Amino acid sequence: MRDVLSARLVYWILSGGSSFGAAFPSSHVAATVATTTALWWQWRTLAKWFVIPTILLTVGTVYCQMHYGVDAASGVLVGLGAGFFTSPLSPLASPLSPLHDWRGGRNVDVKGPQFG
Repeated sequence: MRDVLSARLVYWILSGGSSFGAAFPSSHVAATVATTTALWWQWRTLAKWFVIPTILLTVGTVYCQMHYGVDAASGVLVGLGAGFFTSPLSPLASPLSPLHDWRGGRNVDVKGPQFG
């Protein structure tokens, strides 16, 4: 008894071999939010491309009836927490981040790979 075509399609595909049960928090949402958040600290230009797909995935998990809203919301909180630990503000952040200049001992302002 699924109300939308996308939910019926997903459950039809999953009926062929998926395990039964729910997931709290949504690991897909948590991983996506953590990736986008971590990327935001390291490469903001690229991270902006991830924001809309992250929102769509989060809403989609509830809309397609794969998770309850609380599963998605808790996944967002877990993802934000995980993403925070990669931020320069985190007490656990490494002083030698990928953007660290090994020769001068200072952080490098990088806008991403330079082509051309």
